[in-house]
Amino acid sequence: MPSSRCAIRPAGSAVSITLLALLSLSPVPAVAQPSEYYDEVGRLLYSIDAQGVVSMFETDALDNTVSVTRGTREALKPRITEISPSSLQTGKLTVVMFKGANLVGAKFSSKVPGIKFGGSAPRAVSAGVPIEVDQAVPLGPLTVEVTTPIGKTDATLTVVEPQIDLAALARKKEPEYRELPPGKPESCPEGMVAIGSSTTVTNLAALVLLGGGEYSSAFTTSQLQAMALMSLRLSFQGFLISMVFFGFQCFLVGCLIVRSTFLPRILGVLLAIGGSSYVISSFATFLAPAFGARLSPFIVPLALLGEGSLTLWLLVMGVNDQRWKEQASAAGASIRT
Repeated sequence: MPSSRCAIRPAGSAVSITLLALLSLSPVPAVAQPSEYYDEVGRLLYSIDAQGVVSMFETDALDNTVSVTRGTREALKPRITEISPSSLQTGKLTVVMFKGANLVGAKFSSKVPGIKFGGSAPRAVSAGVPIEVDQAVPLGPLTVEVTTPIGKTDATLTVVEPQIDLAALARKKEPEYRELPPGKPESCPEGMVAIGSSTTVTNLAALVLLGGGEYSSAFTTSQLQAMALMSLRLSFQGFLISMVFFGFQCFLVGCLIVRSTFLPRILGVLLAIGGSSYVISSFATFLAPAFGARLSPFIVPLALLGEGSLTLWLLVMGVNDQRWKEQASAAGASIRT
């Protein structure tokens, strides 16, 4: 019996060693190294955790995260499903809208020389990319490479000759001029409201630029913010110009009140001074901003005093009806004679 026990032990040791060798040769699942990808301004685009799960972060024009998409690397590779327009004209700059999926942080390039791609801030499902085509680029299909930190895909455009819009040329006409009839105008001329309208448009432009529209993806966040600030400053310049015309109007109305007899003349004097202060303040701010900023606190109260006094008088006291009718009768009699 002792000899049989000694014979079994070596056999058991050999089996154990064989099992350990087989286990050491079996593949061990690899653990992915966590990584993160950022754009040029430091915004997080993608992150990959230790399990290999990819997270895609989409931000708006104000750097706020609007969505986070998670999935495998294969599922989050970029895809292009629609291109508009699908053709590029030589010698021109065209903004091409790429639509698809997983386009956050996408970079657009081509191996064909003479193709220039502008800056863009792609969203998850769309990207507006300015593409300039040199005149020497050959006509025909053009392959555009779309690359993200997760993968890449290709899109095909067509390079064509520059087109002439014959319909636009047919619609183009010489400017029409018309003479205004003498006498009292029935309505304000079109040019009088142009400055106020353009000022309103520039104010709205800032909201449109920062509103996150589809075509805003053609610009980076810094470009959108710079254009919005420029729109607001242009609006202020337009306001200064409009206040020059408004100041002249207040001055003329003040002179008419002074000549009238149905309103106190002091109201006309104050309104004329207020209108003059609007003109002076606007010119000073426009020509010398630093000097205008110091001058405005002293001049603007004069304008408010002139307008405010006339407004309060009309609300509380009103006009002298008797003198109004006397002047109207005298004016009618002079016209008849």
